Amino acid sequence: MEIKWLGQSCFEIVTANGTRIVTDPFAPNDTVNFPGLEITCPPVDGLEADVVIVSHRGHFDHDNTGAIKGDPVIIDKAGATEAKGMMFNSFGIFHRTGDGFSEEPFNHVFYWEADGLKLCHPGDLGYVLDEDLTAKIKGVDILFIPVGEGFTAPHEEILTIIKNIGPRVVIPMHYKTEEVPFLPKTLDDFLGVCGMEVKYPEAPFTVTKNTLPEKATLYVLKKP
Repeated sequence: MEIKWLGQSCFEIVTANGTRIVTDPFAPNDTVNFPGLEITCPPVDGLEADVVIVSHRGHFDHDNTGAIKGDPVIIDKAGATEAKGMMFNSFGIFHRTGDGFSEEPFNHVFYWEADGLKLCHPGDLGYVLDEDLTAKIKGVDILFIPVGEGFTAPHEEILTIIKNIGPRVVIPMHYKTEEVPFLPKTLDDFLGVCGMEVKYPEAPFTVTKNTLPEKATLYVLKKP
């Protein structure tokens, strides 16, 4: 399996048989609903995929499915959806706002299996999940995790989430960079408190069941 970070919470995941999965494709901006916020990562327009998962609709930095080509299966709701021989599962959670949480659980935590690996992309994960929800994703091999705070959980809670889930590969996402300046915390902020072994693989990051680390390891993917 190959994993490439395209920016923010967007990844291109290519399975051994060539199936392409794209997560949370972003747009450069949304001047109406999010004036002043901008992403200057290389655009994803024209990227081809077989499956696109969208953790939540309405936020320009996660919901630009129109940019993806190839007539993909788009999955953006809670439940189980079979696509391209894989079963994608998800459940809704509340989204963190400036002064609390959303009224409805419109952010979705996705988890699925491919190439014998269990993956989880939780979108804008904003708090420590309860035991029942944690049990659904406990023991996944690969966990994508937001570490930029603001719209997502503070670092202390992120570390608790990682401990509760117990992944082997942890891939940070959704953090402040020159291309995404509107988030509060950078990767270095998280590295200063995470206490995990950190690796910087070449792009694309290649992982198989046989190459999983023995314990949770942070893999910092190259910027797009």
